[in-house]
Amino acid sequence: MKNAREILNRFKAGTCTDEERLLVEKWMLSHRAGESSGLSDEDLEQSRKDIWYMVEQNRQRDPSAIRLWARMLAAIILIIFSAGLWFFKGDKPVDLKSQNTHHDIKPGGDRAILTLGNGIKIALDEAANGDIAKQAGIQITKTKDGQIIYKVLETSPVSGTNQPIFNTIETPRGGQYQLILPDESRVWLNAESSLRYPTVFNNRERSVELKGEAYFEVTHIKHLPFKVETNGQIVQVLGTHFNINSYSDEPSTKTTLINGSVKVFGLSANESELLAPGEQSTLTKNGRLNKVVGVNVQEATAWKNQLFYFDNSNIETVVRQLSRWYNVKFEYEGKIPQVKLSGEMYRSTNAAKVLEMLSYFNIQYRIANAGTKDQKIIISQQSNL
Repeated sequence: MKNAREILNRFKAGTCTDEERLLVEKWMLSHRAGESSGLSDEDLEQSRKDIWYMVEQNRQRDPSAIRLWARMLAAIILIIFSAGLWFFKGDKPVDLKSQNTHHDIKPGGDRAILTLGNGIKIALDEAANGDIAKQAGIQITKTKDGQIIYKVLETSPVSGTNQPIFNTIETPRGGQYQLILPDESRVWLNAESSLRYPTVFNNRERSVELKGEAYFEVTHIKHLPFKVETNGQIVQVLGTHFNINSYSDEPSTKTTLINGSVKVFGLSANESELLAPGEQSTLTKNGRLNKVVGVNVQEATAWKNQLFYFDNSNIETVVRQLSRWYNVKFEYEGKIPQVKLSGEMYRSTNAAKVLEMLSYFNIQYRIANAGTKDQKIIISQQSNL
């Protein structure tokens, strides 16, 4: 019973067909996400069961029955957005809507520091919207929806003999930001990440340096490659969409391709991999570069779409993401719980609801030093006794 769920997942990842997109968007035009359905918890649970039964019974029928599919998809989305949060333990959904919210820890938001070439630092979450700086023929603007835009005021590009001016945008723990580079490439920066880039690209290449995680939508410019340098690797493209996760506390650096093609160079072992859409490269701590095919693209890019998305993930993977986004330390008490978590929730959710989810996987938590700068969350495996 996963066909409808797969359509929803492909819609969120931007990989669904035109017909599938029409079905979902038709519903979204007539129902606002997050609007209450007016149904009781019992009604929602029964509706969920009825819907998945209908999906299973009708998924092999005439595909021209578009109205039935539209109604089923609308109802499924309605339940998802009404409940707000769904996690799956096996095939059993866990509704976290009604869980208590004591000791709430607020989620992250649009926060970042922009460092100009002259060393001046601008706190972007405090800066007013509009023009915030000019430097060397470049206008830097902050938009009301949390973006930084670089616009070239001079028509002539920086020549290869001129000294480039570099800016750095850095997000703290609990921060994120978007920027549009001078070549109109778009970058989404995740929490605890930084991007260093020239204010104007030269006429040989477009090169930036990344720490942490970012999603790139690179403008195609023929004969002017775009390069992203991280610790131990370089990713080269001409124009495409891809995600790089290069946090130092992750087991490996992951580069996931959404469309187009990218070439990944592992520097220490002098290796390279050419990726196709839906493929991922992993650079291990010892410098070995590997390619993985058929990856879950949504899992790699969900953060950019304001979601936590876990697909059979271990607790350590989950904790690292939560720690960066909620800016809170986690500690394990006893052995690290050996569980696998699957499901999704909005990143705008307060931490209490996320933590309540852990109890459904035989994990307990407590908050130490609540409300202080030394606040931390301690998790442990629940006893089966």
